[in-house]
Amino acid sequence: MAYRNKTNAQYKKHRYDTFAAMGLCSRCGKEPPETNKKFCQPCHDSFRRIQSTTAHAEYLRRWRQTDAGRKSSTKATLKWRHKKPENMARFHTTAARYRRKLRFEVMSHYGDHCVCCGETDQFFLSLDHINNDGKAHRLVISNGKYSSGGANFFRHVRRAGYPDTLQLLCFNCNFAKALYGACPHNYTFSEVSPCR
Repeated sequence: MAYRNKTNAQYKKHRYDTFAAMGLCSRCGKEPPETNKKFCQPCHDSFRRIQSTTAHAEYLRRWRQTDAGRKSSTKATLKWRHKKPENMARFHTTAARYRRKLRFEVMSHYGDHCVCCGETDQFFLSLDHINNDGKAHRLVISNGKYSSGGANFFRHVRRAGYPDTLQLLCFNCNFAKALYGACPHNYTFSEVSPCR
């Protein structure tokens, strides 16, 4: 019988059935199984070890969600990162990919273009606080410890359900709004004087 076109599951089932018909262990096909069982004793023991390992992995997953588990797993993660240079490189690559994805997700929610000049390049866009209360908002996010920005800020925006107090501006419009109080795209040059 050619197994080339069969799936792995079909092959395994055929193999198990063949061994069972021969009166051998359905798993290894070497020893006869115990009475009223499919597997020999060594295969049965290894199968139980796999099951207990799976149960232990589930227990660890639940434990890591507790406060003590989070602290312990953070220490283990730091130890793993610093063990080999390739671990650190892999961590940085994965973290950078996550931050980029998070940023683009938030940007796309706010319209993918500058509301002032219409710039569409994602690399030139930034989030702007409409009421100019960005510093106070970032301090609230970080519980007053420091002015939180970057991925922490984008994570908070997503968690808060994309509040209406933010808008998307390109860096030029955002900087002009911060420096002159308004963007030159919306006003004539005489209304927005470079010298306050």
